[in-house]
Amino acid sequence: MLRSTLAVVGTDMGNVQLTDRARGGLTIEQHTGLTADFVDFFAHVGDDGTACARAARDVAQVTVRDVESDPVFTEPPGGPSSRRAAEPATASR
Repeated sequence: MLRSTLAVVGTDMGNVQLTDRARGGLTIEQHTGLTADFVDFFAHVGDDGTACARAARDVAQVTVRDVESDPVFTEPPGGPSSRRAAEPATASR
């Protein structure tokens, strides 16, 4: 599924996240082409603070054209920077 989706979208990096029923939020289940920082930071995300969390909550595609300035990304106190871990732009569905 991931490979087919990336081919349709025209990119070589992406991930599949599933709902984590035990902890809530989303957990990366499969990925390709992503940096270790990205995978570590987004391995599990809560219900808010990322494009993927917003897409899951709103059941809609979320496109972030500039990760550096978009307010969809928030940082947990003392945590690694989501802005450093993310790519310059992202789309979540």
